[in-house]
Amino acid sequence: AKIEVIEDILTKVLKEKSGTHKVSIGNTITVDYLGELEEGEDREMTFQLVGETEADFAKGKLSNESPLGKALVGKKSGEVVRFTTPQGGLEEYKIVNIK
Repeated sequence: AKIEVIEDILTKVLKEKSGTHKVSIGNTITVDYLGELEEGEDREMTFQLVGETEADFAKGKLSNESPLGKALVGKKSGEVVRFTTPQGGLEEYKIVNIK
């Protein structure tokens, strides 16, 4: 069963891997937060977009199933993504770089 799950994840990664022109799993993405910041918070964040089982935001790995991850997939550098948080708030980020 675990092998099938891993195979499914790898299949998704290979299908979604489209280079650096659009966000896909495996890319490292830098975004600028466009909302209000509190003192000491950074406007810019860089993280790798990964599958749900690899996600660890503290280590810079964002799940493609998270609200931000879902909003980013398929978008290009320079685009602004908007999504609703689980708490009902609206968040906006601008994609600065995709590697």
